[in-house]
Amino acid sequence: MAEQERPHEKPEKNRERLAKLKRMEEIKKRLGELEKAEKAVQKSASKVPASVDSETTEATAEKLQEVDTLSGQLANVEAMLDKELGGVTEGISEVPAKTLEEIESELARLEGEIAKEEEVKVQTTSDKLKEIYPWIAENRSEFMYAIPPNPNSKDFSSWQEEWSRVLFDYARLTILHVLYMKKLMGEPPFADFRDRDHAIELIANFLVEKKLAKWITKSREELRVYWKSMEELAGEVDKWARDNAVLDPMLIQEFKDADQVFSTIPDEEWDEIFKILKKQKKISLIKLDSGQQAIKFLF
Repeated sequence: MAEQERPHEKPEKNRERLAKLKRMEEIKKRLGELEKAEKAVQKSASKVPASVDSETTEATAEKLQEVDTLSGQLANVEAMLDKELGGVTEGISEVPAKTLEEIESELARLEGEIAKEEEVKVQTTSDKLKEIYPWIAENRSEFMYAIPPNPNSKDFSSWQEEWSRVLFDYARLTILHVLYMKKLMGEPPFADFRDRDHAIELIANFLVEKKLAKWITKSREELRVYWKSMEELAGEVDKWARDNAVLDPMLIQEFKDADQVFSTIPDEEWDEIFKILKKQKKISLIKLDSGQQAIKFLF
């Protein structure tokens, strides 16, 4: 059975066909030039006298020169066609011959189709969360935005667990390793809680109990969420270094400036990342003359 066409492949195929059609349009124009050149050669050749005597030598020479010139132009057009056709003949035989107007119409249609297919709706983190947890947007789930009154009840445990998953995925989707509680209270869907600060703290505490997060400050204003383990982050650092052929020693600030998934981890966690990589014999630590510690990758 043929492999099912993936949605993202259709615009690519349309682009290829669009390019071929544009090539066809160019070729048709050059075919027109070729036809004109052929007619000009035939017309000039027909005027060359059948026999040449002393009286017609000069006129004949001019006609022959004209034929040679036009033949040269014809050869140039043919050469250009050969070059163009060499790049488009493959896979284009199934496209029927079209008039120039039909080709232009087909080009316009395909361009519109590609533009429509490639139009990407910008999704917010809230939109993505609603796709994962549809109940967030359901009217009948309004009760989920209120803290169950009995902390020892099943409803409370279920509420806390469900929302902890949402909070965990919020951090993952926004690629944030540290969440600030004050900012979180203004972000959907958490902004809809009836008792926002208390509700968010209860949810965060559940992640801490499950060792999926920890409070960074005693005031509980900053929450470190481990949606990637330290081992996974160390692997990301190593992969990035290999993909970019990092041969020179690197400073911590260069990792932070790399705009990668690991770039925004808390400063104090870099030592643990480097310990993991050193234990795996993927890096060595170098002390520079400036006193700074640099990281040398071992490929």
